[in-house]
Amino acid sequence: LPWQILLAIAAQEQKPEEELALLQRQDEAFARYPDALMTIRRQQIEILRRLGRQDEAEELLAKLQTEVGRGDRADLATQVALERIDKMLAENQAKQAREEFQDLLWEQRDGGAKIVPLVNRYLTLTKQSDQTGEAVRFLRRLIQRNHGESDDSAAVFTDLLAKAYENDGDERGAARVRSRGL
Repeated sequence: LPWQILLAIAAQEQKPEEELALLQRQDEAFARYPDALMTIRRQQIEILRRLGRQDEAEELLAKLQTEVGRGDRADLATQVALERIDKMLAENQAKQAREEFQDLLWEQRDGGAKIVPLVNRYLTLTKQSDQTGEAVRFLRRLIQRNHGESDDSAAVFTDLLAKAYENDGDERGAARVRSRGL
């Protein structure tokens, strides 16, 4: 509670450097708690962006992704990665966003059906940014290496790969994938 009071006072007095210093102290005190770290770092990033210190904000966001991903909180690391991807898209860096998304999916390739929503979001990104050919190549590699015929989720991943082919305008490729499977 004292942290919030001190932060509110610094914000009211429009002292962003003081806010950053308080958040840094809070960061150090709660470094062992990923949920708290996420909240603290997001506040720091927001202040840095307001101050025009974009590079520092991006560096802190990347550091946060690494730190929360170390433990058993892959959900938090995914959330941070998606925030970074959304920021790249907002800055018209579609190729970098796709590459970052591919890294995220590759890191979570053993997640089975849990990564299906991410793959769907990836397919939307690649379709909207006209990178469908790259999506087909990447998903073929990702899915074939990690989801074989015996995998319970093989049918779902077959449909996702077929959708990638359809997005790329290759209806025959989509039909081939659906008829033969992975």
